[in-house]
Amino acid sequence: MQRYVRYLQMITILVIITLAGFVRLANLGTQFTHVDDIGVAVTTLDREEKFFVHLEKASHKLEKKFNIHLVPLKTLTRWNINDNPVKNIISYIPNKIIQVHAIPEIWTYAPLQCAFVPFFINSSQSYRDIIFWGRFPAFLTSMVAIILLCVFSIALYGEKRFFPYLVAGLALFSFSWMHIIYSQQMENYVSGLIAIMTTLIILINIPAIETSRKKIFLSTCLIAFVCYLHYQLLFFLPAYWGCIVYNLYLREKGIVTVIKRLIPRLVVFSILIYPLIDFIMARNLGERGINWNTGPEKEFFFNILSAHGLLDRITYSIVFFTKNTFIVFTDLIAFMPEDTRFSLIIGTICFCLAGIGLFSCFRSTQHTKKMLGLFIVIASLTWIFLVLINKITISPTRHSLILLPLIIILISEGLGLAAGYFKRDVQSGLSISLAIMIIVVFFTNWTSVSKQRLDHFDEARIAQLLQKYQVSTIISYGWTWNIDLMNSISKKYNYGHINDCDFKQFDLMHGDISSDNFNHRAVAVISHRHAPDKRLYAIFKEQFSAEPVSTVYSDNIPSAKEIEFSHRTKNGTNGYYFNIIKTRSIPHNYQTNLNQNKRSYACK
Repeated sequence: MQRYVRYLQMITILVIITLAGFVRLANLGTQFTHVDDIGVAVTTLDREEKFFVHLEKASHKLEKKFNIHLVPLKTLTRWNINDNPVKNIISYIPNKIIQVHAIPEIWTYAPLQCAFVPFFINSSQSYRDIIFWGRFPAFLTSMVAIILLCVFSIALYGEKRFFPYLVAGLALFSFSWMHIIYSQQMENYVSGLIAIMTTLIILINIPAIETSRKKIFLSTCLIAFVCYLHYQLLFFLPAYWGCIVYNLYLREKGIVTVIKRLIPRLVVFSILIYPLIDFIMARNLGERGINWNTGPEKEFFFNILSAHGLLDRITYSIVFFTKNTFIVFTDLIAFMPEDTRFSLIIGTICFCLAGIGLFSCFRSTQHTKKMLGLFIVIASLTWIFLVLINKITISPTRHSLILLPLIIILISEGLGLAAGYFKRDVQSGLSISLAIMIIVVFFTNWTSVSKQRLDHFDEARIAQLLQKYQVSTIISYGWTWNIDLMNSISKKYNYGHINDCDFKQFDLMHGDISSDNFNHRAVAVISHRHAPDKRLYAIFKEQFSAEPVSTVYSDNIPSAKEIEFSHRTKNGTNGYYFNIIKTRSIPHNYQTNLNQNKRSYACK
């Protein structure tokens, strides 16, 4: 009988994991894009196309830095390998290295956060294929994180007791909309889930790890490695090392002995983590944690100066942290549309269960649970400190996604304590019932939510319209880079971007644009942010001595659906604004400010 119960439990877990994989794959190539998502592919393919240019630059940089001569590397840059399969194979590795390195160099992503994307996409793929395969590593990462949650539960509760604690939490973790959305984005913020889950698995195995120097060394190396997956894991290092010190102190009962045991692993960790810290400092990434994630009204940014007087500031701080913590908590676990009465009730219950779960960790006689509770408390205090000094925000954005596993673990622990008065079979039945409820409610809303998130950009249709209206030039604006991934279009027409940092400069990506291209010609302007406005037409006048005459085609689809799950943040919507405009030349009175094949990745 016990064997059949075990089979039923395994089948239940496999069904949840399979459904989680299905909902992620179903919309992997069709969820709408964002510059932070699509930019990973654009950067990768740019390095692929201009491989030899960037390889030459890399060789010069290495020679200058290390005072060495890279003759083989320079020889490779001069090869014409288009018709030579052997040389193609030889160049494959340095090509991919340059692509992998370019992503964290240009974007604010960790070195290994998007490292697998270049191995899945290439310039011969269609727009839709690039979107699908560029996001495939994030999908795989998400599925690994789900499996790691199962591994964690088995390690914490044991093979005989884990199921009631796991199954409801697994469903909540798997069908969190925030989790799903970022398992369908190339920037791969779900890598943070693997990083934190790996840390937690090591944490609860510390007593066993401490029995072997080899295990201590390997676990230290692994913690350093996962920091390269996601920068935010650095915020959890005080909690991790605090737990290490706590465990050593309980075991050794002496400060001097603890220090002696601690120093070797800190030295190893410091050596391994130094390149990452050096990279962060060189790029000044520590000052770039505050941006759009503050909220439309800066409501997620801690601004103590907005309150006057000691009492007002105390009140402001309490309200700020309580309100925003609840918002982040409920939005992270949301498996249904936010701000409904039902979602508020579920969120409140889960919030209370998480509090009970934290209490349960500290009252437990199990050493690993006490360490888990200590880890969460220290991590929370670290997070609060970083908010207080304005390095990060408390906001329902991708930057908070790394907190999801901690929330799920606390909810599961709280649920286990609340259901502990029942027999184990009843506990399992209750957990399965809750998991079924979560899945049913999720799929009830899945179709409608997914439709709101469908990508409106269609390569074949856009190409057809460009040909029909005999368009000469295409201009993207509003951080819209979709056309860059449509080789049938971007390599055929004169094409460029309005510089989104100052909306004054034009970055030419392909072709040769002059005022002649705007003299009684059709120009296509495209964006996912907003319709053509006076700023765009000012660019026509200042850059190309042209003005619009009439709009011959217009397809504008406004959308309030944000790339984040929450509507409380503003970072780009699922809009679609495609217009074809007839233009004419006017007397040239302005200095053209045009960058040839130069993309502006970030505002200075």
